[in-house]
Amino acid sequence: MKFINFIIKIITLISISRTAPTYYISDRCGQKYGKCNSGKCCSKYGWCGTSSTYCSISEGCQTQYGICKNGKFEYNPVTLSASEFTKQIITPSPSTNKKSKSKSINSSTSKKNKSVNSLITSSSKKNKSISTPTLPITTNYTPDVTSLNLPINKTYSSITSSGNVKWAGFRYSSYGIEDSFGYIPNSSSWVNYIEEMKSNFYHDTKVAIILIVGVESKTNYCMLEFPKPKNVSDSLNVEFSTNDQYEDFLKQCDKHGYDVWLQVEAGDNDLVKLADIVLDHYGHHSSVKGFGIDCEWWYRNYTLKGNGRPLSDSEAKRIVDAVREKNPKYTVFAKHWEISYMPPTYRDGMLFVNDSQGFNGSLDQMKNEFKEWAQKFSNNPVMFQIGYDDDKEIWEDNPIQVAKAIADVASEYNKEIGIIWVDFTIKSFLNKI
Repeated sequence: MKFINFIIKIITLISISRTAPTYYISDRCGQKYGKCNSGKCCSKYGWCGTSSTYCSISEGCQTQYGICKNGKFEYNPVTLSASEFTKQIITPSPSTNKKSKSKSINSSTSKKNKSVNSLITSSSKKNKSISTPTLPITTNYTPDVTSLNLPINKTYSSITSSGNVKWAGFRYSSYGIEDSFGYIPNSSSWVNYIEEMKSNFYHDTKVAIILIVGVESKTNYCMLEFPKPKNVSDSLNVEFSTNDQYEDFLKQCDKHGYDVWLQVEAGDNDLVKLADIVLDHYGHHSSVKGFGIDCEWWYRNYTLKGNGRPLSDSEAKRIVDAVREKNPKYTVFAKHWEISYMPPTYRDGMLFVNDSQGFNGSLDQMKNEFKEWAQKFSNNPVMFQIGYDDDKEIWEDNPIQVAKAIADVASEYNKEIGIIWVDFTIKSFLNKI
């Protein structure tokens, strides 16, 4: 009898451990993850944030896990001087968990999970483990850009050489930007940041922005960050935000002649249908140069590793043809860290973006992997999305030098190269250059 009771207790303990939350992640919330940090709202889908999508009760805000607002969302800004703001910023501490190309099936798979318990190993090479600071401000607070030590009205003088760096710029997502700055800078501020980046390359280097207009939601859904158009079917695995997150930003990009690709984390959706929705909404902007797919977030659980679904030749051609119907000059990029996720042979109208990270502190390892990518797609433009926290020990002393080292080695095999800095560490990057 004692033995039977012992077995029952063990089974009960296992059952409890399986149902209880096993880790806390600072930008997730709900029954599994707990409460948001102070000042943030918990959306109906279990994400912490400060916009109306997260905070409005009519949008499904969960009051038990974060603050919420009745009816129309209203900001409640705290006014701080630039110096006060700088004092209250807590620099996120990089994770000690280094990612590698061998993925763990039982580990966390969400890219936006920033602060994972040390007992949980993140599965995705792209996943960031950052301790998100608690800030006493709201997203509509925009401090003076001098808090970043950037020159105001600087005359930018790039190196007088064409080089192979055709583009230099940033990845831009609402969640990544807020992670880095603690708020979302206004669109005008971005001109200073972007020009500072570009000035470190060549006079004819263009600005490129990878703009994340659709983020993964509930694994198989895509949340597009603009209001739902009238002609969109409810049968798609697509959700929409109440407010348009990027219209003002794209107007600035139009004004300054930047090149923007609109990327989605597609979920379990037809890529052509997503491209139609996105380009119908933002295609009137002259800065928009095409559409992008992050293959890691397209049919995320297509394999047991949870690294997304490879893009076939037929699917690549299908999406390029559809995008060109909108504008014959549009191009399409596919993104992943593994070559096997790119179309095997289809190349027409394509760019190939590598977002690899976790190089164990080795710049040589980073250069070798990116060199292989540049060589594999030598007849197409390639971009390298760099600056992850996992590689901070490589770039933190001189990020531009690292970016140029990657460009130099890739230039041996490719004539059209883009250097894209990730939004998660933009603030640190700008303070180093």
